[in-house]
Amino acid sequence: MRSITRTLMFLCLVLGTIFVLFPFFWMTATSLKVEGKGMTFEFIPKRVEVLGPFKLQVGTAPEGKMKNDLTELTSDSSFTIGWSAPEADGITFEITDQDGNKKIESPSLNKDKNWIVANSLPSGNYSYQVTINRSWSAAWHSLYTLENFRKIALNPNYPFLKFLRNSFMVAFSTAFLTVVLCALAAYVFAKKEFPGKQVLFWTFMSAMMIPGMMFMVPQFALVTRFGWINTIFGLVVPHLANVFGIFMLRQMMIGIPDSLFEAARMDGASEATIFYRIVVPLVMPSLAILFLLTFVGQWNNFLWQLLVNTPESDLITLPVGLAMFRGQYETQWEQMMAASCFSVMPIVILFLFTQRYLIEGLTAGGVKE
Repeated sequence: MRSITRTLMFLCLVLGTIFVLFPFFWMTATSLKVEGKGMTFEFIPKRVEVLGPFKLQVGTAPEGKMKNDLTELTSDSSFTIGWSAPEADGITFEITDQDGNKKIESPSLNKDKNWIVANSLPSGNYSYQVTINRSWSAAWHSLYTLENFRKIALNPNYPFLKFLRNSFMVAFSTAFLTVVLCALAAYVFAKKEFPGKQVLFWTFMSAMMIPGMMFMVPQFALVTRFGWINTIFGLVVPHLANVFGIFMLRQMMIGIPDSLFEAARMDGASEATIFYRIVVPLVMPSLAILFLLTFVGQWNNFLWQLLVNTPESDLITLPVGLAMFRGQYETQWEQMMAASCFSVMPIVILFLFTQRYLIEGLTAGGVKE
């Protein structure tokens, strides 16, 4: 019975993992697809692909080229069918009448013959389908490509590298300064005594009950009054007051024994030395968590970065830049997903460097001696 339970639990975890990671898989696969196939539910390349059926009118259609391919009609009811598929090893055509009877089936043609079939049929309505045969290599390149990443990195109309630099500058500056300010404030609230300490602390805590969107209008008014539109100050300063960070670090610092501080003061250590040499190493996992959460939050912050930057600003960040791929009439999904993959990489790298502190911070206090 226990083995069945464990097996079911394992299957549930596997299904949950697939469900959670599927958007990431979709984003990565879409970024690698050729133009026009980004939103298709197709992940395995097809060696044999059947296209059609397409309509073909003989004798009653106007002369000229038909859509969908290179079909040409002439006045004597003759036609020439051509199909552009340079990656194919062979291609065949099959023409049927309106009753579904097969009228013409071409032999397998290769690219050296340009895949052209010429014949004559009585006037009427027909349909034809195209069967394309490819090698595995050609089939892979017909669906996947690295061209989207090259277009993103080298597109002169879309300075992606500048957007990436701006996002990193804003996210890193905000996260670093937030950690410094929150650590100093938490140390004061945890280990110092001053009049009104509890009232001030719980006033800060009550601010966490107010939705963040309610602060946006007064913050924008202050940023405008200070002249911080299109500046790094407008992007960074309004997000430095992190009440949650103060609360989290204060709870960690409360657990530090006061005897450590008394021994340090007896040895002549200053407050700065005590803070840097004793407090910071002991709460480093929590500092890493706060840095990571703040960095990710600012890296993905779209609305505020859109408000304080005008379209001609030199500080446009990646979330705002990604929105440029959404046009009025079309959306370049493949390039948008390629840029999204680029934007995920700094978060992955940051997690790899901080995962040890992250795990320690999340499990702190979970085991009692």
